[in-house]
Amino acid sequence: YVYDKAHKLDKVKLNVLAWIVVVETGRGWQRKSSSGMLSLPPCGTVAVLLLIGLAVPSMSAPTPAAYPFQKAADPAAGCGQVRYVYDKAHASVPLDHFDFTVNDRFKLRYLVNDKFFDKHAGAIFLYTGNEGDIEWFARNTGAMWEMAPQYNAMLLFIEHRYFGESMPFGNESFTGNNPRYLSTEQALADFAVVTQALQEKLGLQDVPVIAFGGSYGGMLAAWMRAKYPNIVAGAISASAPVAYFKGQNKPESFYRIVTDDFKQQDDCDQMWRKVWPAVAAATADAEGREELEHRMRLCKPLPADSKQASALVNGWLMNAVLYAAMVDYPYAASFLEPLPAWPVEAMCQAMKRSSSIGDDELKWIDAATEAAGVYFNYTGQAECFQLEEEATSDLGIQGWDWLSCTEMVMPMSTNGVNDMFPAGRWDEQAFAESCEQRWGVQPRPSWAAVHFGGRDVSTVTNVVFTNGALDPWLGGGITSTQTPSSPAIVIEKGAHHLDLRCSNPSDPASVLSARAEQKRRIRIWMAEHRYNRQGEIHEVAVESARLHTTVIE
Repeated sequence: YVYDKAHKLDKVKLNVLAWIVVVETGRGWQRKSSSGMLSLPPCGTVAVLLLIGLAVPSMSAPTPAAYPFQKAADPAAGCGQVRYVYDKAHASVPLDHFDFTVNDRFKLRYLVNDKFFDKHAGAIFLYTGNEGDIEWFARNTGAMWEMAPQYNAMLLFIEHRYFGESMPFGNESFTGNNPRYLSTEQALADFAVVTQALQEKLGLQDVPVIAFGGSYGGMLAAWMRAKYPNIVAGAISASAPVAYFKGQNKPESFYRIVTDDFKQQDDCDQMWRKVWPAVAAATADAEGREELEHRMRLCKPLPADSKQASALVNGWLMNAVLYAAMVDYPYAASFLEPLPAWPVEAMCQAMKRSSSIGDDELKWIDAATEAAGVYFNYTGQAECFQLEEEATSDLGIQGWDWLSCTEMVMPMSTNGVNDMFPAGRWDEQAFAESCEQRWGVQPRPSWAAVHFGGRDVSTVTNVVFTNGALDPWLGGGITSTQTPSSPAIVIEKGAHHLDLRCSNPSDPASVLSARAEQKRRIRIWMAEHRYNRQGEIHEVAVESARLHTTVIE
């Protein structure tokens, strides 16, 4: 899938939470649009630029058009016995926290539930908003809702600036120089001032604040504790690729882990390796493209240019593969799309059944289509697949595109040897040129690691770093404990922030253990905070002291 600036990101239909940019190796090509033409540079790059938790262009638009383009939230109205009910409010925050000559302010949205709250014994559970509508994240972080009654906690979800309804310049927030106030540093400052203002307004200055977040939100939760320990007593940082930056992580790790996930299913990766040559052969001429359109049940013809057609088909298939790996949960869920339990296994089973029919290369396209159908059409409502769809959406692809072009630069590459995908190297220069063309900015690939520390969290206290062993983002996560008070936990059979979801009877023992450790730490952080603020003696004080001298493996 090739991003086209001429169509603007707010006109791209979003139905999954990661953006794939696939640029075909070779010379650049031009794609016409209703508003102009964009010439793309030759990159030979396959890059995932968006974290889960962020909206991406839809690669599947079945008929009727309403499916599956509904907001991807679990259908349940709550988690267990707890309903997702909250009050909505707005706080006035500085447009620029760090420039004293800028006095403008804007309204930042937040959500509050105080049904379980006890100011004398409870806590404030703060969700550090991701790159999208905060209500979507409030409805998809069930673990917080389950824990709230146990800890007499107030739930506070603060929206990230430039996402959801928190637009500093309204509909003009992404025009001209207006995006310049969008950064992780500004967002963290928002969270700090809103939380502190709310505490002061309600007389809750002595109430401990525990930050939660998953994926990019998990990065923000950890950095919130590191940068504002005076406000946040501890943080649960789930599936947070805090080290997925230049010089901190191998660019090929994401796709290698996806490949390993599929390899565990009777070497399913070997079947996928046969798909890409079959797609290249089928899209090489008009007759082949017509046959492919029929076999894949596409809603409209493929582009006449073979490179465009191949990139479009590969991008759609790769979407299904990558997202299934990220949400490979042990039970049926609808986080991104309605999916069965263990969707990677289901895709491989569908692929194996289909590939047993026929003896030509096209059988691998049939098999890949059936596998992708598990992701894009598990409900069976799709009459055809549309590889591109333009529409409107309230999710925040524009905001993330700006962040990825400034400080959240996450290099990715494939080699077709250690992974099951077409080879594509990370081209930093080409990426920088595309950012200059879209936004007029030059990326700073090393800045996030310099500013936040990257993989070195040895001085960060009171953070639980959790990562799923099946999660493709594992390579950029903290997977080994560097300081006793901030344990790193790898969840076997766990996918992307599984531990932040509602508990489920099918949860593996590893996630139950991780949640138990999170709860134990939260209890200790709350006691430490109250002791430091009020001098209260609590029975966990001894356990707290032991935590700071014993590494928890």
